[in-house]
Amino acid sequence: MFEKSMEEHVKNLQNRMDQFEADPLREHQTAIQTLQQKIRELQEEISIKRSRYAEAAETVRKMDRRVKEMQFKVEEDRKNHQRIQGMVDQLRQSIRMVRIQSQEADEIAALNFAMFVKAQQRLEDVEERCNMAENEIARLNAMNSAPISRPAKDKNRILFYFFQNRFQIPN
Repeated sequence: MFEKSMEEHVKNLQNRMDQFEADPLREHQTAIQTLQQKIRELQEEISIKRSRYAEAAETVRKMDRRVKEMQFKVEEDRKNHQRIQGMVDQLRQSIRMVRIQSQEADEIAALNFAMFVKAQQRLEDVEERCNMAENEIARLNAMNSAPISRPAKDKNRILFYFFQNRFQIPN
């Protein structure tokens, strides 16, 4: 817009100069030279304005390109963020599952340990009963080696039967 007004101004001055050149009077010669000088100055100013406009247009193109690059980068970053967020969510889910499995394994281990302790106690009880039974059998055998009267043999059978039932191994 500024260029158009400047060009119109130059045309007006050119027309005035043409008018003065047509007039043969000398006094108009200085006015003609002044107008020519003014035309040159305005043309230089137009040239400067055009170069500034070209520079501004180039800067705008560069900035547009930079904006597009930044938009592309932002979009890529957003996609990467979504992908990483998905991975984080999957890892969190995996961690939850591992925690649940760990808790279940701990519970199973505690149950197994309790069963082991109970079995070990049963084993110790059975071993103790076996030892007691062996001791009783040894004592009874020692008593049987000596000459015993008939009522004593019956007494030994009763004791043997009693201990046999008493020290039975539980199922």
